[in-house]
Amino acid sequence: MSDALVPFWEETYRCDDILTFSAQPNKTILEFQHLLHKDAHILEAGCGEGQNMLYLAGEGYNRLDAFDISKAGIAKLNRLCAMK
Repeated sequence: MSDALVPFWEETYRCDDILTFSAQPNKTILEFQHLLHKDAHILEAGCGEGQNMLYLAGEGYNRLDAFDISKAGIAKLNRLCAMK
């Protein structure tokens, strides 16, 4: 694949010192979190490097699944989880 076709985040997902989009969960998660039971099974499609899932895990949710088209994003999420 040509470098021009590779999204910018593929490079930043490979670096654990850079959070590509935000260190915080998105506003939708914060707005609707009170509606989620701690034992809810939560799926995030298009999780990127996983800031929403990391946040929810830190809040005590433990039935979390996330996926993304970026293998580098999922690998980074796994590394960040291992650091927590």
